[in-house]
Amino acid sequence: MVFLGTSMPVFWTGIMLILLFAVRFRLLPVSGWESWAALILPTLTLASVSTPLLLRIVRSSMLEVINLDYVRTARAKGVSEWLVICHHALINAALPLVTVAGLQFGLLLGGAIITETVFALPGWAGSSWAPSASSISHRAGGGVRACPHRRAQSTSSSTCSTLYLNPQIRVR
Repeated sequence: MVFLGTSMPVFWTGIMLILLFAVRFRLLPVSGWESWAALILPTLTLASVSTPLLLRIVRSSMLEVINLDYVRTARAKGVSEWLVICHHALINAALPLVTVAGLQFGLLLGGAIITETVFALPGWAGSSWAPSASSISHRAGGGVRACPHRRAQSTSSSTCSTLYLNPQIRVR
């Protein structure tokens, strides 16, 4: 599933979801902004790119952290399993997740511009980037110009989040 989510382009995933849920089953609207149901397909499209990778990282981090000494010590003290997982293991397993999620933000931003075009949603792909442009290349060009700045911001925010989650890391 990880390879399927990362190997399929965002526009292809969006088109396949439209064909399945809007055309074939007639459950959701194809495009537009009329109701909350119109947000389901674009949300699934964007989530299908990053979610499999993030779930894989959470799983591997938890498998690594769950066997460390401080988790075994907490269990030996009689702390409930729920508290051991949430308080001790998950916080330390979140470090790689926060780092990768911050780096994936640029990919999500670029995918959002394409997804807005596929689902005919107003937003970055429309009037705010290229008000007079009608071709998709001009719209995507505006998004491409903005992505490096947003990526740098997300990288620095993920670094700051990592510093907050792990106080052992200090900036010297």
